[in-house]
Amino acid sequence: MPRPMPPPSMRKIAQICTMGDLSRNQAKAIQALLTCPTVAQAATKAGLSERTIYNYLADAAFRQALTEAQSKILAATVAGLVGIGGLAVKNLQIALTAISGVDTKTKLTAARIVLDQTAKLTTFAQLEQRLQSLEAAIDAQAAAAQTDNDQQ
Repeated sequence: MPRPMPPPSMRKIAQICTMGDLSRNQAKAIQALLTCPTVAQAATKAGLSERTIYNYLADAAFRQALTEAQSKILAATVAGLVGIGGLAVKNLQIALTAISGVDTKTKLTAARIVLDQTAKLTTFAQLEQRLQSLEAAIDAQAAAAQTDNDQQ
């Protein structure tokens, strides 16, 4: 069985955040926002003021970069869960056959959690992809309408 993928590391998050036209401080802000529960904590971690973080968040391009980074981390997380899904199924099989020496309750609980989270995150990732497609279509329609208006 293939080894499960580890969750995204801080280095991987940093690589995700250095994409595009972000300034170094914006990349640091995104990295901090991805790993801290509050703007205040993210500001401290990034070495920026809260006001700066809020100013970045008011910028559509920055928000888009943050959303893309979150999507990539979610995709990596889902892939990691899918990778250990087989192990969860194996643990379910072992627990259900009640081989002696196996802590059945613990393995069943772990397997159930992995399978539940895999299903939830897979659904979430699919919905996010559909939403992004719809947003892109709306943006394309708006751009086409603007072009038509500019030509008139």
